[in-house]
Amino acid sequence: MIKKIVDSWPASINDAEAREDWGWKYKFDLASMTIEMLKNLSAKKA
Repeated sequence: MIKKIVDSWPASINDAEAREDWGWKYKFDLASMTIEMLKNLSAKKA
């Protein structure tokens, strides 16, 4: 079931309009997202 959900996600997201219209900027890059995710998973495990 999880594989079906993941397979339905888009391969990429174009945020050009959000950046232009709202001044949106992403908060996490891949490295910081991974660190944050592992930190939170470890906290749940404890």
